[in-house]
Amino acid sequence: MKFKIKKQRKVPIEISIEGRIVAFDTETTGLRFHHGDAPFAFSFTDYEGNDSYIRGDVDPFTRKVSLSREDEATIVEFLEDATITKVMHNAKFDIGMCEQYFGCKVKGKIIDTMIFAHVWDSSRPIGLKPLCNRVLNISEQDQKDLQASVVRARAKGKKAGYTLSSDVKADYHLGDPELCKQYAVTDTQRTMQLFWFFEEPYNEGGAYKELVDMEHKVLMVTKRMEDRGVGIDWGKCIELTEYYEDTKSGFLDLINVEGYGDVNLNSPKQLAKVFYEDKLMPPIYRTRKSKDKGRAKSLTTDSKALQHWASLGDTFAKCIIAYREADHQLKNFVSVFMDEGKKDKDGFFTLHPNYRTCGPITARLSCTTPNLMNISNPQTRESGVSLRARECFTPRGENTVLYFTDYSQVEVWVSMFLSKDEAGMKALLDNEDMHKNMALKLWSHMYDFSNPAVLKKWRKRAKFCLFGLIYGAGVGSIMDTAGCGLDEAKKIIRVFWDTYPGLHTYSKQLSEEAEINGYVTGPYGRRYHVTGDDSYKALNYMIQGTAAEVMKRALISIDKALTFRKPKKKFKKAKLLLTIHDETGVEADKRDKAVPKLIVEAMSGEFHKMLGMPVRLKADVEVVTTNWAEKEKLDPQPVLKDIT
Repeated sequence: MKFKIKKQRKVPIEISIEGRIVAFDTETTGLRFHHGDAPFAFSFTDYEGNDSYIRGDVDPFTRKVSLSREDEATIVEFLEDATITKVMHNAKFDIGMCEQYFGCKVKGKIIDTMIFAHVWDSSRPIGLKPLCNRVLNISEQDQKDLQASVVRARAKGKKAGYTLSSDVKADYHLGDPELCKQYAVTDTQRTMQLFWFFEEPYNEGGAYKELVDMEHKVLMVTKRMEDRGVGIDWGKCIELTEYYEDTKSGFLDLINVEGYGDVNLNSPKQLAKVFYEDKLMPPIYRTRKSKDKGRAKSLTTDSKALQHWASLGDTFAKCIIAYREADHQLKNFVSVFMDEGKKDKDGFFTLHPNYRTCGPITARLSCTTPNLMNISNPQTRESGVSLRARECFTPRGENTVLYFTDYSQVEVWVSMFLSKDEAGMKALLDNEDMHKNMALKLWSHMYDFSNPAVLKKWRKRAKFCLFGLIYGAGVGSIMDTAGCGLDEAKKIIRVFWDTYPGLHTYSKQLSEEAEINGYVTGPYGRRYHVTGDDSYKALNYMIQGTAAEVMKRALISIDKALTFRKPKKKFKKAKLLLTIHDETGVEADKRDKAVPKLIVEAMSGEFHKMLGMPVRLKADVEVVTTNWAEKEKLDPQPVLKDIT
């Protein structure tokens, strides 16, 4: 295949790309391809090291990209050639950019070197430049030279009235053309050299290859999720904008009445003066690690301190908490929905969130623009402000519903069966309410648990304490979680470990393993790297990481069941849309009665066998007919014939 490279003088020179494995990268005018940002330069490096480069023109006033018909045809031919294996770093971004701009589908095998790096060591940076600098000793000077050129061009462009981005990286088209070309081609050279670097361990097979292959499947599943997007109600977004603005104004008025209208609510120094000097509130301390690895103790006015003072009846603290909550809901959710929302081809407003498959050390999926993982259930916090962001999400179209399917206590099941804790395993298999039993054991002598509201409150605290211990919480964290003093926190920890001694032993074993090896290995063969100082996090990484492995495989199973099931017409409208921690969201026609069972079967699968469980993981289904905040338990729940 021939790719055309154009020098600054516009004289075409042909460079042959002979290999069928080609590293590919784009330079773009921004990151939001659903909102008009586009690729303007394209670089290629084949397996033998041959390079090519194509660049279009960018109007500095409109930021619109134009390519010659010949160049566009060449790039589309490459993208649609199913015989070429395309190697990219952060492949989903470049694929999305090209498919949105050219209106084509990228075909052929996709290899993402970011996945290779993250599976190899999830604790280290996986950005292309720092990664290659570390493992291949490739200088980052090409980026520094280009950025210096762009900064100078932006200064001139500002005077000329150019439309500039807030991010220098989105204005690379303004830099010196030769420096841009050098930078772009060096990136595909980096990517190909990473492929060479990881090729040998991948070809050796084993757990590394299996995990890399699985992650590539997840990559394409999340791409399909993002392409479909999630429907939002634009009118509800406007309503909630007004609601949160009014809420903020109301609490500012109350703060004025209290006499603190001139206090900067974001200034720890000013808040410390009010609460510690003027109000003489009980001191709340925060402990931090100091540079010499010791611990430094200092007064704080953070959210925990404000919550404590609010519980004592302080109106100013209550107002700050409520104001911040309203501001958080507005800025981080509702405003983002309106900024990122876009009408799809059917006329529905749609969000296209970005799922990061290579993020945390535990390999859990994360989400940005917007972060759906952080959208709280309605009324889950004690701020006095309704958490209504989920009201914006709605099914698209007549007869359409959303099915949310959630694993039941997956991390508790994983922790008890990986640790082989006999008491924990028996309680789960006997369907006992472990958190209720622990609450009774710890606090029934202090509170009236015949009152359902009281029992619910302390059951929730017992649950949070268990998860806290799994995640490596110390005495201080348990004090905060349970709202108790030092002695009671020590008692809580002792009672938990006495109740689940196998889990305690397993935690210590993992910490010792991490201190010796620098990592622990999960049941699917993934290594979770833990430094010596953080060895106490080993249990946390193991449990969260294993739960993430299960969820990723569940997403693959659901996507396969809905996308490739025959006959396809039967589930034509059923699409996997999103995942939130241990929960999945599927959009479907409510008349397709078999969809909920299909989802549960896919999520239950046979994952329990790898984890040493005698029964499948349980998954419960909720249905949405109006909006996400009004989920209802599906009745009846799907029943699986074979649960063992």
